[in-house]
Amino acid sequence: MSAHVAAVTLSLRDGWNKRWRALPLYAVRILETSSVPAGEPRIDWLLYTNHPVETLEDALLVAHGYSQRWRIEDFFRTWKTGQCNVESTQLQGIQQVKIWGSMLAAIATRTERLKHLARTQPDLPASSSRDAASPQGEWAC
Repeated sequence: MSAHVAAVTLSLRDGWNKRWRALPLYAVRILETSSVPAGEPRIDWLLYTNHPVETLEDALLVAHGYSQRWRIEDFFRTWKTGQCNVESTQLQGIQQVKIWGSMLAAIATRTERLKHLARTQPDLPASSSRDAASPQGEWAC
């Protein structure tokens, strides 16, 4: 893998007042340089971030965050339309919807964690609330 970083400034037009404004960002390009299996594309990501990227470790942190996007997408699928179905609430007050959404977010997080453990540690007893992969046996979240 190789990582390239550049500070960039995007000119964006504000949709409300139609004014142009500058948005300073960092562009991080992650390119797979090793051989890949036949028929598989090389990783070639161009990522924009407002996280300061000054070192290789910073660039790798940005790439790692992007590599976890599928877990975030799974969380929102579970929260919005899956087991939680937050969008079907009949609550009317903003504060009540916020509380309900937060409670369902906790449930969606736990659901995704259980799905992950079922895939990665299928022999872990269902009665266990500890993560067997954690060296200190920390509580799973």
